[in-house]
Amino acid sequence: MLRLNLVASEVSSDTPGTIATPAAAPTPALASPRKGAFRGPPPIIANAVRLYNRTVEKLFALPQQLIEVWCHPLNRGSELAAIARWIRWQLASRVAARPIIVPFVGGTNLFARAGETGVTGNIYYGLAEYEEMAFALHLLRAGDVFVDIGANAGSYSVLASGVTGARTIAFEPIAETADRFEANVRLNQLEERVTLHRLGVGSGSGMLRFTTDRDTVNRVAIDGEAGTEIPIASLDEMLDGLSPTLVKLDVEGFESEVLAGARDTISRPSLLAIIVEINDSFRVYGGTLQQVVQPLEAAGFRPYAYDPATRSLHPLTGPNARAGNTIFVRDESDSLERLRTANPISLRLHSRAIRSMDSLRFRSQPVPAAGSAAKRASW
Repeated sequence: MLRLNLVASEVSSDTPGTIATPAAAPTPALASPRKGAFRGPPPIIANAVRLYNRTVEKLFALPQQLIEVWCHPLNRGSELAAIARWIRWQLASRVAARPIIVPFVGGTNLFARAGETGVTGNIYYGLAEYEEMAFALHLLRAGDVFVDIGANAGSYSVLASGVTGARTIAFEPIAETADRFEANVRLNQLEERVTLHRLGVGSGSGMLRFTTDRDTVNRVAIDGEAGTEIPIASLDEMLDGLSPTLVKLDVEGFESEVLAGARDTISRPSLLAIIVEINDSFRVYGGTLQQVVQPLEAAGFRPYAYDPATRSLHPLTGPNARAGNTIFVRDESDSLERLRTANPISLRLHSRAIRSMDSLRFRSQPVPAAGSAAKRASW
């Protein structure tokens, strides 16, 4: 990938205004050249380089994204239709001036816009996180409590409350993202089942600085990073004795802090499983994998992979290396009973119903007959 680097320059006192040697640590430009002063490029050049680099990154990401669309389990047997759906979305999302309403699971819908990865994966694949979302759909029942920590735009919450009828307690600290979450709740008329807390979750109460410009990977900022001060609270404090059935934890490396403030919650027998995003992001805060896994194991949880097609759980020796998320289950037999007796979930990957808020319509191939493998999945 050909990227351009913005490198400040040291100005030589012998030849004022000429570039001498690249600087390792740029500082703000001084009013007049003098020896040892460092000057960055003009703002217009800096902005152009950043735009160029973002464009290059997106172009290089396209082949990988198309491979993922082609190989996704829910697109098996209809790979060309999936690619066509991806192309239609790329065109439609750039034509529409406002968010587009796209069909989801079980009669639910989501607002989506170009680049909103927390939602667009559901357009490409049907379920952006196939195993974990299917697990939630099969495990939850009407009246259960689902806790969505790091809810983003609300895909999991809409599934939990809009499809299974569970009650959702959600946490999303980033204001703009929380606005999108609430829009999806209103779109599906789930206000009575979904409660959103616009704050972060940690080991206790206080204030923390969060990044706000990273879409689905916003996180607690580290020293030197720009961000916004946002209140946080512990999960035990916020739930106040409420007993969830399922918790989803997606906090970009802050897992150990969240679990430290959730000891009472994760010890409750009603909690059957926890879906945790586990990657190397905990290293940003000097954490270790053991700090994430140990509290879960102490509460009796073990890592599993889930096969939605056979509704079977497969024990793992550690976090799921194939996926970004790992499902931790406390009692395999209790969970399997629910998973195997859940009503089938039907997913139709049609895009004829894609419509924008300002009444734009985007025609597509006709939806095949019920049961067609090309556009319908049921598990």
